[in-house]
Amino acid sequence: MGTKWWFAASALGVVAVVAISAIFFLGPPADREAPPTLVAAWGMLGDGPGQFKGPEGIAVDAQGYIYVVDHRTNRVEKFTSNGTFLTQFGTSGHEAGQLFDPSGIGIGPRGDIYISNGDNRVVKFTADGKFILQWGSSGSDPGQFGDPECLDIDSEGNIYITDQVNNRIQKFDANGMVIGIWGRSGSERGEFRSPQGIAVDRLGNVYVADKNNHRIQKFSSDGTFITKWGSNGTEPGQFIFPFGVAVDSSGNVYVTDFEGGRIQKFRPDGTFLTEWGEWGTGPGKFVYPIDIAVDAAGNIYVTEHDNARVQKFSPAGSTKAG
Repeated sequence: MGTKWWFAASALGVVAVVAISAIFFLGPPADREAPPTLVAAWGMLGDGPGQFKGPEGIAVDAQGYIYVVDHRTNRVEKFTSNGTFLTQFGTSGHEAGQLFDPSGIGIGPRGDIYISNGDNRVVKFTADGKFILQWGSSGSDPGQFGDPECLDIDSEGNIYITDQVNNRIQKFDANGMVIGIWGRSGSERGEFRSPQGIAVDRLGNVYVADKNNHRIQKFSSDGTFITKWGSNGTEPGQFIFPFGVAVDSSGNVYVTDFEGGRIQKFRPDGTFLTEWGEWGTGPGKFVYPIDIAVDAAGNIYVTEHDNARVQKFSPAGSTKAG
């Protein structure tokens, strides 16, 4: 009788071990996506073609070309989707067509390029880097800025800009005329503490990385609050200073976790889907990931300020990068 009991207990123990092993070693839970795969990386410290001294804003045009704002060299570099350098434009200064501490970049439906600058200007160029117009000055009145950080453009050509020091979002038409403003300093719904990244989806919804509140806020195109998610921490769905935001063609939201050294992906309602990355300099790791962009094929591009590079990831389940 004792022997039979020992065998029965042993069998139950094996079953328990197998069950626990399945939980911990058979991959992500059923409700979590597999993370993307690293497929390319480019850049190194320097001021030559294809090099960076503080890459920040990143954008993809309709043809799949990648534009990167190099903050400390006051220029924009253009690449193929796999990192081959094509051209660059920008000179340092405060005059028309010059760049000074540029950070954010967005591409309009006609291919025009908009760049936010640390001297409180937004500069507009053609797709080949020819100056069109600029607007903005230092201040808190409509059309003025207190460090415009990031920007994005909707399908109608309207520009949304995070006005960091003024803790607000400003919306402009393609000619730089103010057509909407919302936000103030605080931690309640619709308030901000140093807003950074911003992205607009195909429906016109606006997502803002509310950096010092460690959260994402979602608004309609006129600034009406819809929802929010996030808190300070390292668990899935938490952030340590979220910085860049991007939206793919399905409406999924990607966020760079600046001091968390990772990327997180969410559904449009804030439901956590997956994460990838950790602090470091190796492939697939991050040191201060800044901005993020997604192309039409779902490939994800991330700028890293301190690693002076761009990393490209292919979505889970794809057989080749677009």
